[in-house]
Amino acid sequence: MAEYFDTYFFDSKRAKSVAKKKHPIGNILNRIQLCYHNGSETNKNLVGVEVSNLKHFFLNTTLRFPTHIDFIGSIYEDKEEEQEKIVNIFYSLFQEINGEKNEYRVELAKQFKNLHLSKDKQKNIGFIASKTQPYIVDFFHLISKNIKQFSTKVLTQKSKNSMVLSDISIENVYKFILNFKPSYIFFYNEFYPQLIHPQIKHVYIIDSFKICERILDSNITKEDINNHMILFSTSEYYKKILMLRDIDSVISLPSYIENNVKVKVKTKKRKYTISLAESYHDISYYYIFEKMIKKIDKFLYKNILSIDKVIHFISKAKYPIKNDWELNLYIQKTLTVNHIVKHTKLNLNILGLNWDKIKHHHKIIKKKTFSELYKNSKYVVVVSYKLDDNNILDIIKHGAIPIVYNLKNDYKYYNNFIEDYCLYFSNLKELEDIINNDEQPNKRYDNELYKHFSMKNLVNIISKSL
Repeated sequence: MAEYFDTYFFDSKRAKSVAKKKHPIGNILNRIQLCYHNGSETNKNLVGVEVSNLKHFFLNTTLRFPTHIDFIGSIYEDKEEEQEKIVNIFYSLFQEINGEKNEYRVELAKQFKNLHLSKDKQKNIGFIASKTQPYIVDFFHLISKNIKQFSTKVLTQKSKNSMVLSDISIENVYKFILNFKPSYIFFYNEFYPQLIHPQIKHVYIIDSFKICERILDSNITKEDINNHMILFSTSEYYKKILMLRDIDSVISLPSYIENNVKVKVKTKKRKYTISLAESYHDISYYYIFEKMIKKIDKFLYKNILSIDKVIHFISKAKYPIKNDWELNLYIQKTLTVNHIVKHTKLNLNILGLNWDKIKHHHKIIKKKTFSELYKNSKYVVVVSYKLDDNNILDIIKHGAIPIVYNLKNDYKYYNNFIEDYCLYFSNLKELEDIINNDEQPNKRYDNELYKHFSMKNLVNIISKSL
């Protein structure tokens, strides 16, 4: 079990051995298992924390807490009663730490509520990048350069070792605001309704259905949002979702980060003919979906798995919540990707996790980033309900051709400007025909596409709204 969770090892040698394997946590490629151990050596995802120093360390760290304890190779290996006592001690200790952190958080919240911005501080903009993607920080810096009348500052993870970091804590967010005193705070795919302040405006850039859902589920009022927030949606669909609560948002297109770009695409021979950047998900352990999965797999040979069809199959499976949007999208994407990998005659080059758990004849690519995969690929298969996202733009930018699963009827609000730069398929035969016939899109990456989706456009939209 130690390889699947952030773990505290009582045997340092075992901790070092497991840490070297850099097991991914969950299905996030750049989130690697943390291996704590009862020693001093610290190196990347190996973290030395002696038992005597546990409380002090975890009170002050930004790293994720361990969720499991490993006793193999220690004096406790065959002593179940001793192990149980230690587990209880760890549990009590972490409860105590969380209690103290909560008291500190309450105190910071009081200070935040009483914060007053003087006139000289009312031109400060704070950027909070609590996710690990480096392009978010680049995006904030680019806005900083183009909004010169403001002083700007970015809060993000201090370490360059992003694979082991957790998200920025609310305590650090509070401290950042109290110290820098910004009149505007930018967030990308985050939502902090507890941070409402009469002198501070929040700017939310929303590129996630989950954030829309969080806004809809929050107790925050429409008045609070109108008075304290500016919301930017990266698609018409998100705008429509927010309108369910009469919450308006400004449309901002998905954008390229580069301010200056060379549009010339190299068409030299590429290492991979066709690639797929997805992880394997096994949902067969949901017993209620077992028969449904087989029926959908058969259905996919000739038909498009639309959301309406997913809901139909879920209803037949007698799952009680058929309108769970996140579940519907998950089933749609997961079963479509699994069907392609399982049944296509093509030789795919796959960058993703867990494919060793099923039989297939494809090549698994390791130690490459998505950008490196795209640079080396002629075609890249894309299965996503969003047909105009940054991932598709990234594929085009790197000279590859996106072959997109045709969900145009599901996602009616996408920006069809991108359509001439992609190819579309509805089933395996169409996908295989595209490759076998060496089909090409109407257009390849060019100045027209870049200007339409450039970061400059997005910065202009944001600047006008401040």
